[in-house]
Amino acid sequence: MGLEWQVEGYERDLISTIEERDDLLQRLENDGIFEVNDLRAIIETIDRNNQDYEARKIALGAQQRKRLAWMEAQNAQIDTAILDLEEKLQIAVLEFGGLSADFKENKEKDTAIAATLAFAMVCSEGTAATQDQDLDAASADSDLEW
Repeated sequence: MGLEWQVEGYERDLISTIEERDDLLQRLENDGIFEVNDLRAIIETIDRNNQDYEARKIALGAQQRKRLAWMEAQNAQIDTAILDLEEKLQIAVLEFGGLSADFKENKEKDTAIAATLAFAMVCSEGTAATQDQDLDAASADSDLEW
C-alpha cells in the first residue's frame, strides 16, 4: 500500500510538472516571450524528473514483486503445515477410535473376570464353610474317641 501511494505521488508530481510546463509554454507563446534556453532547462529538468520517477517506480515494483514472492513462499509453508496437522489429526482420531474400541473390549473382559472371581469367591466361601463344618465334626468325633 505504501509503495503504491509513493508511485501515485510521483505520477501526480509528474503530471503537475508537465501541466506547469505546458502552461508556461502557452504563456510564453501568448506573450511573445519564448526563451529557448530557459525552456530547454525546464524540459531537461522534467526529463530528469521523469527518469527519476521511472527508476523509482521500477525499484518499487521490484520490491513489491520480491515481497509478494516471499509472502507466497510463506503461504506455501503454512499450507504444508496445515496439511500435516490435518493428517496428524486424522491419524489421532483413528487411533482414538481404535483405543476406544480396545478400552470397551478390555472393560467387558474386566467385567467378566470380576464376575468370575466374585462367583469363585462365593463358591469357595461355601466350600470353606462346609469344610470347616466337616473338620469340626471330625474333631468332635476324635475328641470322643479320646
